[in-house]
Amino acid sequence: MQEQREAEGPENDEKIRIAIEMLEKEKRMVEEMPDLELEDKTRRLRQACFKANYKKRKLMNMRFMEPQSSLAGLSNKY
Repeated sequence: MQEQREAEGPENDEKIRIAIEMLEKEKRMVEEMPDLELEDKTRRLRQACFKANYKKRKLMNMRFMEPQSSLAGLSNKY
């Protein structure tokens, strides 16, 4: 817990700002040279974001499907 508190604050904000600037720079470079390969950290970040979004969509679809399946069971009884 103590480590998390230390990670918050101005130092962490500065690290985030620097990371965003690096990503924006890499984005501009890829736009200028489409054949350019992404850095390893960037690829891992994209993969982690894709995975998180996929899990989120999957959970939302499961939640969306639950009420319909329970209502279908009720209509068969009557």
